[in-house]
Amino acid sequence: MALLLLGVLVLRAGGFEGISHDDAARSLLAVDFRASPRLDATRSSWLPAHTWLLGAALTILRPSRLWWVSLAGGLAACASLVALSRRRGLTGWALVISVALPLCWPWTVVASAAPGVPELPCVALVLGALVALERTTLAGDLTAGLLLTVACGHRYEAWWATAGVLAVLAHGRAWRRLGRVGIVALAIPALWLLMNHQRAGDALDFLHRVRAFREAEGALEPLWRRALRFPTLLGREAPWAYFGAAVTLATTRRLRPETAAALAVLAGLVSGELQGSGPTHHPERALLLPVWLLGPAAGVALGRLGGARGPLLALALAACWGAYPLRRARFTSVAPEAPAAGREVRRLLGGDRSRCWFVEAAWEEFLWVEHASEASRRAVPDRDYGGPAPSEDTALARLPACATVAAVTSERLRVALRGRQFRERWSHGGWTVLAR
Repeated sequence: MALLLLGVLVLRAGGFEGISHDDAARSLLAVDFRASPRLDATRSSWLPAHTWLLGAALTILRPSRLWWVSLAGGLAACASLVALSRRRGLTGWALVISVALPLCWPWTVVASAAPGVPELPCVALVLGALVALERTTLAGDLTAGLLLTVACGHRYEAWWATAGVLAVLAHGRAWRRLGRVGIVALAIPALWLLMNHQRAGDALDFLHRVRAFREAEGALEPLWRRALRFPTLLGREAPWAYFGAAVTLATTRRLRPETAAALAVLAGLVSGELQGSGPTHHPERALLLPVWLLGPAAGVALGRLGGARGPLLALALAACWGAYPLRRARFTSVAPEAPAAGREVRRLLGGDRSRCWFVEAAWEEFLWVEHASEASRRAVPDRDYGGPAPSEDTALARLPACATVAAVTSERLRVALRGRQFRERWSHGGWTVLAR
């Protein structure tokens, strides 16, 4: 846990803002939810539970501190994985390996440092459910079901993980436990299907939206490439996960729930890709759940190498393999200048969230400027969502009379705003913030 905390603090200190503009959009949705709570908190294909969580967190956190929720999810995932590994009888090197391997994967640190992302809270919830499932009592089953259904409200991968857990219970003919866990675990998925049907007349609207988006972007590859996308990605990013699963399947008669859940998630990701409804960017994040679920299996497998040299070698190789993506992967598409401009706007507004202001930027940059400003959705963009850059006259026509601050990137608007009594207060990386 200390290693994860250190990695996140180093990453944030190095200027890391987030993975993509989706992180800022999720944070802004949380601001909207806090101001006007509603069950369908995202009004999109994104599941709502994480927005509920972020909206609740805003009662004690500023919007720019929402990455603390991601960090808390990562720390909770560590604690849950330790508890689950101990339940499996892992001690010594095997226990160390089972926790260290997921932490060696850079995406764990990245997802723990990004604001608004639901991956690690989802991982923590699923692992917590597996720990609760070890208690063969009514309370344990209901707790497991509750944690699973909340996880299903965070990420779609949790739907497949839940299917894997329920399949293990069915295979073991634990019908009473299957009923107790299943009824609770499927509550939020059933609610989400109903909400989509009521909103769009299609219970699977969230899948069809993603496919339509990928088709419009020309992002659908040939079928065979889509079928191999996630299996090869997992083998490249965390090959030890396959090794642990293979050894577990070969040496145990009873399939563990975490192994079944991980394999179900991988099968679900392949199915989603074949339908064209898989992740639209940074697909590695979707592998966080199976990577963490296969930690105990890898701990058992690598711990059997004997003595201390074998496990140490395994950890060293895993760490090197985990560090390799740091040199080649692009963990973020967020330029630091836009959030910096937003922070300057926040300083000029002086905490007054009732004042409106103006932004000239592409939509992705606009989201980050608004997120960093913490100005309660009072920013006015110079263009509509997805629209091209407007002419100077069109942009200025959208400048509200109440605006006292403006963040712009073009020289023509800088000059035009100076003629409207705005004065430059800050300039960096192509951005200029003006105030009057």
